[in-house]
Amino acid sequence: MKNEDYNFFPLPLFTVSIKNGKILTANSLAHENGIHINADFFDMLEEKALFSKLVKYSHSPFRQEAKLNINNIHYYAHIHANEINDDGEASLLLLLSKLEPVSLLSEQEVIENVINGYKNNIKNPLFNFLLLTAQNVGAFNASLYEKKNGRFSLCDEWRGRKCVCVPLLSEDYERNMSTEIKRLRSLKRAEDVMCVPYQKKYGTQGLVIYFFEKRAHELLRQRISNYIDVYKVLAPDKPKSVLSAVEKGLECVEQSIGIWDAETNELLYHNKAFREKFGKGSTQLLIKRFPKDYKPGEGPNLVYSDSKGRCFSMSHKKTRHGKRNLITTVVCDITRYKKAESRLQMLARTDALTGLNNRRAGLEMLDNAYSQCKQRGEPLTVCFADIDGLKKINDTYGHGVGDNMIRTVAGILRKQLDGVGHVCRLGGDEFVLIMPGCKKDEAMLLTLQIEKAVNRSFLNNSDGISISFGFKEAEYSEGETSSTLLSIADFNMYKEKQKKA
Repeated sequence: MKNEDYNFFPLPLFTVSIKNGKILTANSLAHENGIHINADFFDMLEEKALFSKLVKYSHSPFRQEAKLNINNIHYYAHIHANEINDDGEASLLLLLSKLEPVSLLSEQEVIENVINGYKNNIKNPLFNFLLLTAQNVGAFNASLYEKKNGRFSLCDEWRGRKCVCVPLLSEDYERNMSTEIKRLRSLKRAEDVMCVPYQKKYGTQGLVIYFFEKRAHELLRQRISNYIDVYKVLAPDKPKSVLSAVEKGLECVEQSIGIWDAETNELLYHNKAFREKFGKGSTQLLIKRFPKDYKPGEGPNLVYSDSKGRCFSMSHKKTRHGKRNLITTVVCDITRYKKAESRLQMLARTDALTGLNNRRAGLEMLDNAYSQCKQRGEPLTVCFADIDGLKKINDTYGHGVGDNMIRTVAGILRKQLDGVGHVCRLGGDEFVLIMPGCKKDEAMLLTLQIEKAVNRSFLNNSDGISISFGFKEAEYSEGETSSTLLSIADFNMYKEKQKKA
């Protein structure tokens, strides 16, 4: 893949070596965002274990949220990954559908990210809370303490630069607050600090301390108070009823969740998202989504689209409560994932230079065509095509001119094969024409038209540009495969080139 091949794509797109994490290619948008060839993508990941996760799951299109450090600027990113073969090297094709500097997030976006951190079971949501809020108010460090056994103990802190860990505040902190804050300020070499105390619903006392390199504006105190109010809701202290806390959390999630009786279809529980999608107190709209003879809880998830074109995944889990067989249904909106998956699949199967099917897609098409034609008893001819004189053009005028000639020939092949068969670019100046329903003689007549069109396109060219063909018609004999057809067609094409020479 060349850098310019993906410059048409309106998002940062690049490939990374699975072997060493180096960036192999990057489009112009990736360059503009600081992602350059030969840079170490592994070093950009704030969570290093994420690289192994991308490699593990990228055999099919995969989406992951991540934090990136690009040129010492922290970003939130949505990474879409798919494994590809880039010029013989196992690589990750990565697309960034979201890349936002942390420092540019609005207050509302910070709150939304904090909520998502708790909702999505991030490994350490308190760390993310401190990191987001500190960076948003311009603090270089933040600590959160909660009172346990009469002492304020450190719960977590943003372990950034100028960080000194103070696990306990002094025993007389509440009587001599200014002395303790002065000590912390000195230890962390801060020009200013902002300390905001809080108390949770059931009495737990705490305080969050932010450290600044310059004098902090007093208006930031209200913003910090807003953030702490969010934290108190997301990390409550020993609610009276665990069940009520769970129900409150379920009401907030984006997924539609319903619990219903498998025998009577009686809806026993539904959250807000479920009520908005399927109505209140009934499973009627839900069951209408089931295909005929579909049994919830058996087999794979059900994927469907609504009238607005949004795509959803519906899963069911069967449980037993007393004498009742219950089904828990969870419906997730996977529209963005499906769109990203389609784009990545298209990129993985398309030749970037010509827009034709690439080698991988072409060989799959040949396999399918061979199986279908053999089953139906229909003829199938495979044609191997190669551009003559391209090396001389590359050596004389450069690869840019050679690439233009390859694109011209590809356009002719696409036009001539339209409605007749398929064409793919194997690589370099080699193409394969797959013609189901065509005998060899018919295929040869078609390639005569192609040869004439190529000659017309390069009529004024004095460098001997032409095209050679090799053919093989399927016999469906024992031992014959789609691969042997391609090999014989390739051999016949080289015999034809030797005749011309």
